[in-house]
Amino acid sequence: MLEPGGALALIFHTVDGRPAPPSPGPPAIPHTEIEALAEKYLGSTKRAGQGPAPVRTHRFEDVLARTRFGERLTSRSPEGIFWDWPGDTEVIVARKPGYDAAGRSSFGA
Repeated sequence: MLEPGGALALIFHTVDGRPAPPSPGPPAIPHTEIEALAEKYLGSTKRAGQGPAPVRTHRFEDVLARTRFGERLTSRSPEGIFWDWPGDTEVIVARKPGYDAAGRSSFGA
């Protein structure tokens, strides 16, 4: 529920049913293969973890390069450059009018 004068913005990417644009050159990220490899080792149950994440002192790129994921990605693009299309971006904004000291609505203000 929004407070008077409050607003909410929903921003999401819609991919299903949308044609992907042509590649600008680098290969696409092999999402299906990466997901299959993760499921092979972690199972099909999605996990969000527990508690706060530890302080990160490493770069994800460095850790990824040392894994089977990194090997697979390097075989697709030795330069490590990929492109990804997030889908069409949709934005929905909801706003609840506020009221001034005299009780007048700020709707349309």
